[in-house]
Amino acid sequence: MPSVSGFLPSTHAPLFRNGPWPAGLKLTIRVAGLPVLSLDATRWGLCGGMTFLTRDSVQAGQPQLCARDSSRIPLALAQHLRIPVKPDAYSKVKPDTHSDFIPDSVPI
Repeated sequence: MPSVSGFLPSTHAPLFRNGPWPAGLKLTIRVAGLPVLSLDATRWGLCGGMTFLTRDSVQAGQPQLCARDSSRIPLALAQHLRIPVKPDAYSKVKPDTHSDFIPDSVPI
């Protein structure tokens, strides 16, 4: 993946920490023949999703996300951040696949 020219973490990366996340952030796993597993993801590190969020925000010309309390960001945005931790997500992640969460970052 090519680099993003002019990127500086101090002026482009979100100001909130890598968790804890808003209440209600869950990862649900369904496997045929087994009970549904719902995991509380509010204390997980979501650095992969934060990486995609930052890159997409910079490429879209969006301002730095200034919210400082990760537990108060919109749940919809937090759900996008956990996308890379879904089972087999690594085989599906491609450049520009996460830009759909930019509208969810507008409030922060």
